[in-house]
Amino acid sequence: MTDHLDALTKDKIELLKRLMIWQADLQMSLSALTFLLEVDNDKKYGFVELRRFKCYETTFVIAYGRTFTKSDGSRHKQLSPKLIGVSLDDEEKEFHERILKARNKKYAHADLDFAHIRLDPIPLKMGEDFSCLVHRVKWDEGLEFIGGMLPYRIQDMISKFQNGLYVKTNDLVEELHDHLPIYLRPDGFD
Repeated sequence: MTDHLDALTKDKIELLKRLMIWQADLQMSLSALTFLLEVDNDKKYGFVELRRFKCYETTFVIAYGRTFTKSDGSRHKQLSPKLIGVSLDDEEKEFHERILKARNKKYAHADLDFAHIRLDPIPLKMGEDFSCLVHRVKWDEGLEFIGGMLPYRIQDMISKFQNGLYVKTNDLVEELHDHLPIYLRPDGFD
């Protein structure tokens, strides 16, 4: 960004950059949630299949949470529904808070109050003269955001945010068209 821009224009460009990132995060979240819809609640899954679904669920929660939790790099630290003109009904507020709580307590951080892990000692005997204990760690592979209409209602809520982001972004695109395109890339990339 060049120095000749006024502070308000610079701030709007920074907001536009953050809106771009939030859109990407919500799309990743929605994609992972869509993959979770492959779960058949009546089917018994093996360990590997459950782990695959747990990876989708983790991606869903982390990507969604990134949008609504503080981050560095801009004055615009996190998305607020008010910023993009979105209001949530009581059920959506509950979903939103549940996802963020799960992110903070279970998915992005290892909070002991939410851990569901078991360690089993296994005696190992090798010949007559040698024995020792080894262990196995097993953790819960249950899925928290699957079942009934929950994923579909969460999809609807994410779509609401995406629509609000689109409108806000488009307003800034029209206003800042002389300063576009914008291409964000990691430091050190040309």
